[in-house]
Amino acid sequence: MKTSTKTKTPLLLACGLILIVCAYAARTNILAHRKSTVVSPDAQATHVAEKELVRLHEAARLAPQDKQKQWDLANFYLKYEILDKAADQLAAIIHLDNRDLVAQLRLADVCLRVKQFKTAEFYYHHVTEEDPRSIEAWQGVSAALHKQRRFYEATTAARKAVELDKNNPSSHLVFATCLLDYALQYPDPIMHSAEINVARKEFEGLIKAMPDNGEVFYQYGRAEEALLQRESSVKLLERAHQLSPDNAEAARMLALAYRAMLRDDKALKVMQELLVRQPKNPATNDMLGQLYLASTVPGDAQKAVDAFKTAAEAAPNDVYILERLGGAYEKIKNDAGARAAYEKATQINPYRAFAFQRLALVYTRLSQPALAKEAATNGRNMAFNEQQLKTIQALSSKHPEDVNLHLILAEHYRSIKLLGPARDEYFSVLRIDPKNKRVPAEFIKGAAAEPEKGLY
Repeated sequence: MKTSTKTKTPLLLACGLILIVCAYAARTNILAHRKSTVVSPDAQATHVAEKELVRLHEAARLAPQDKQKQWDLANFYLKYEILDKAADQLAAIIHLDNRDLVAQLRLADVCLRVKQFKTAEFYYHHVTEEDPRSIEAWQGVSAALHKQRRFYEATTAARKAVELDKNNPSSHLVFATCLLDYALQYPDPIMHSAEINVARKEFEGLIKAMPDNGEVFYQYGRAEEALLQRESSVKLLERAHQLSPDNAEAARMLALAYRAMLRDDKALKVMQELLVRQPKNPATNDMLGQLYLASTVPGDAQKAVDAFKTAAEAAPNDVYILERLGGAYEKIKNDAGARAAYEKATQINPYRAFAFQRLALVYTRLSQPALAKEAATNGRNMAFNEQQLKTIQALSSKHPEDVNLHLILAEHYRSIKLLGPARDEYFSVLRIDPKNKRVPAEFIKGAAAEPEKGLY
C-alpha cells in the first residue's frame, strides 16, 4: 500500500524529532562522564590544541547552520575525548540534519563509551534501518546488546555484519565473542558446547588474521577453558597477557587456567601483580581469595577471608563470593562468620543448593538442630532441582528442535531469576515456532533479533 505525501511528511518529522530529543537526552547522561580539558602529554601541544579549539568554537558559533563547521568542532572533541562536548556537537548536527547517519554513528559510539547502552543501541539500530548494509552499525548494535547481556540478539546482529563482509575480522571477532558469551551465561555451559566450538573455530582463524591482538587470544583462551582444553587455554591466555598486560580480565582468566593446571604459584604471582593496580576490584580479590583458600601455608586462610571480604564489600550481591567467604570462615573455624555469609547468599539466591548444604553443617556445630534440619531439607530440594535442570539441558542439547524442552528451560530459568538465559531460550522457541503463544510478550518486546534465523 502506498503512503501519501501528506501522511509521509508528518511521519518523517516525528522520526526526526525523536532523533533530536534522544540526542540531547544522550548528551545529558554523558555529562556525568565529563572530560572538560584537552588531553595531551605535551604542554606546547596542549597550548596549540587549545588555540585551535577557540578558533573552531568561534567558527561554529558564528555559523550555527553550517554543518561542516559543526563537524569540525565535533571532530576536535572526539579526537581529544571530550565526550560531553562531542555529544553537544553531534546533537547539534542531528538537529541540523536528522538524516546524517555518520553523526548518529558517532553519537552511538560516545554513548557506548560512557555505558549508555540502550541509547547506543537506539542510534546504531536506526542507522541499520536507514542503511541495512552498514557493517559498522551492525557491529555497534551487537556491541550495545552484548553490554546489556542480550547475547542471542547480539549474536544475530554480529552475524549480519559477517554476512555483509565475510573478510572483515572485526565482525568475526564480535560474532565469536557474542556466541561464546551466549553459551557461558548458562549454569552448565558445556551443554552448549556446539556454540562454543563454533566460536572456537572463529578464534582459530582470527589469530592468523590478527596475530598481535590480545583480545583474540583472550577470547580464544576462554573458549578453550570452557571446553576443558587446559594446556591450550594456558598458552593462549599467556599470549593474551603478554600482548595486553593491562587487561585485568585476561590476567584473572590466566590465573584461573593456571589453577586448573595446579600451578597455583604462577596464578598467585599474576594476581598479586594485578592487585597492586586494582586493590579494591571484586573479581581480583575473589580470585586471590580462592588461591589463598586452596593454600596450605599458615596464615593464608585468614588472607582468603580478608580478600573475600574486600570482594564482598565491592560486590555485595555476588552469591559466589559470599559462598567462598563462608568457606574461608569455616577454614579458620569462625562459624558465626560462615553463618552470616551463607545466610546472605541464600537470601540473594534461594535456588542454589550449596549454601543450604553448608548451613546445615554450620547450624549443627552451633547446636541449632531445627535450623540445621530446615537447611538440609532446602539443600536436598535445590540439589534435586539443579540435577533436573542439567538433565533437561542435556536433552535439549541432543534435541535442539524440540520446542517443549526450550519452553521448560525458559520457564525454569525465569522461575529462578536467570532472565538472560530465559530470554534466549524463548528466542530458541521462536526460531522453531515463530507464532508460539507461550512466549511472554515482555521477553521479546523491542527485540533486535530475528529468532527464526538462529545463531549461526
